[in-house]
Amino acid sequence: MAANTQMRTLGKVSGLVSLRAKTDVEMIERRLKAAQGDYEQGMAKQAKRVNKVVASSGNVFADLGLPDAAELDTKVRLANAVNRLLESRRLTQAAAATALLINQPKIFALKHYELEGFSVERLMTFLTASCPAPAARTAIGWAARAVAGSDRREL
Repeated sequence: MAANTQMRTLGKVSGLVSLRAKTDVEMIERRLKAAQGDYEQGMAKQAKRVNKVVASSGNVFADLGLPDAAELDTKVRLANAVNRLLESRRLTQAAAATALLINQPKIFALKHYELEGFSVERLMTFLTASCPAPAARTAIGWAARAVAGSDRREL
C-alpha cells in the first residue's frame, strides 16, 4: 500500500514537472519569436538606411576638417617617402637613427607616422640626408612629387 501511495505521489510530481517543462518551452518559444521579429525589424530599418558617399578632395585631413590640413598632408607624404627609402635600404631603426643623426625613438615615431614632433623642413632634411650624394637630386624630386601628391614611382 505504501508503494502504491508513493507511485501516485511520484506520478503527480512528474506530471507537475512535465507541465512546468512544457510551460518553460512555450515561454522560450515566445521569447525566440519576439527576438526574431525584433531582429527582422532592425534589419529592415538598416536596409532602408542609405549611407551617403562623398568624394574625397584628395586631402583626407581637409575632408575631416582638421586645422593645417595642407601641412599634415605634406608631412605624411614626406614621411612616406622617407620610410620607403629607409625600407629599400633595409636599415634597422638603430642604423637609420645613426644615418639621420637622431635617436631610435624618433625613427620609431617616423615609421609609425607619429609626426607631431617633425616639421616639413626636418622631414625634407631626412629625405635628402638618407640619400647618397648623386641620388640627392632624385630624392628631392621624390619629395617634390610626394608633396604634389603624384609620388607613384618606387623609391
